[in-house]
Amino acid sequence: MTSAELTRVSDIIDSITLSAHNAKTSIASAEEGRVVCEPKRTGVVIMAFGPTSKDVTLFQHDPSWEIWGLNNGYYNATAYDANGVLRADRWFEIHEMHAQPSDDLIWMNKCPVPLYVADLAKTREYGPMPNAVQFPRERLQQEIGIGAWWACTFAYQIALAIHEGFTKIALLGMEFGSPREWIMERPNVLWWSAYALGRGVEIVIPEGSTFMEHPYSYGMQYDHEKLWCEMRVDNLMEQWGYARTAEGKAEHDRYQAGLIAALPEKTPWAV
Repeated sequence: MTSAELTRVSDIIDSITLSAHNAKTSIASAEEGRVVCEPKRTGVVIMAFGPTSKDVTLFQHDPSWEIWGLNNGYYNATAYDANGVLRADRWFEIHEMHAQPSDDLIWMNKCPVPLYVADLAKTREYGPMPNAVQFPRERLQQEIGIGAWWACTFAYQIALAIHEGFTKIALLGMEFGSPREWIMERPNVLWWSAYALGRGVEIVIPEGSTFMEHPYSYGMQYDHEKLWCEMRVDNLMEQWGYARTAEGKAEHDRYQAGLIAALPEKTPWAV
């Protein structure tokens, strides 16, 4: 991004205000990754970017739910309520710092809610990061007693929600369209969801979600199930091949450039 584009992003982030429905969170220990919410809420919405993320409106005014955002979701309208204010109680940016794009670094330095990061000490080398906290992966892994299967941020979020005693987890926007998402991340989230269910946590899936989709029963609907699986695999292989061509890369670059060019001068989500 150019310096002018980064300045625009910085100004947009500066104009963000927090929803009155946000949880009252405080950082008890940034180094230990301890965040306190008082009074404690019983449900947490974990937000992905698929079509069913629109259902977040069902939770935005409910005082029993926290809403957790991630990555560059600050660009998405679903992070904001109808009044254009940020309805997010915590944020997750669990990537090594060398992988962070310039606009995300701006967001991380200005993020107005507790921000979980992969390496707190390294993160602070890139700015003051006043709301950054260490994601407590090792503690979760030890206390939950489960082997290390961390293929996406959603896995970290579900594990943290279980650890903190949430009784309901809503998984929104979990449509997993790309090959990596479908092959690596979706099974990881399904596993953690099943683990949560085994621990007595209610998993909420929005109507119309394809997250747990497998429309035919193996063996009992042999031909249709086999055909559906083959078509799904063919679609993923086609996507994977396309992404590795010069044409696919150029299309991706054009899409990114279009997003940047479309950034307005001030917070775009206000009405």
